[in-house]
Amino acid sequence: MAKKRLNKKVALFGSLVFAFFVVVLIFVILHLSRDLEKLVKGVQAKTPPPAKALQAKFSALETALNQALASAQSLNVSVEENVCNLSAEEISDIPAEFVQGTAKRIRDAAEMGDVATLSAIADEIRARSDSCIPLSKQIIQLAEDFDLDGILKLADALDAC
Repeated sequence: MAKKRLNKKVALFGSLVFAFFVVVLIFVILHLSRDLEKLVKGVQAKTPPPAKALQAKFSALETALNQALASAQSLNVSVEENVCNLSAEEISDIPAEFVQGTAKRIRDAAEMGDVATLSAIADEIRARSDSCIPLSKQIIQLAEDFDLDGILKLADALDAC
């Protein structure tokens, strides 16, 4: 019985505190809305910047965009060149039984986006023999560039041999 009275008192007190805060909030909002005209009257409309300043900003933006585009295009070219670095002779120097299993593992890792596994496969290839070092370097380079499409092309080239 004592707990019920205590709970009712706590609930009543909490409701009174909440009502008090709501009344104070309403009073503050009404008080601030009276002074709103003073705040708005002091603001003046901004004038647009001169045409020469706008032209200078736009030309600077255009220059920066052209530089970014040139950089992006140069990266794309270097990735395509990396894919073609491994010649058919270098691929044919690698033992055939090793190539078949490795190509599947490379493809699976590339499809999953698993760069760590690709690096591990490249290390295994490098340890296999000296004739496998160019393939290992190629996989590491493509994995560092996160060029998974290039790695898939390389796996297809390995399958073709």
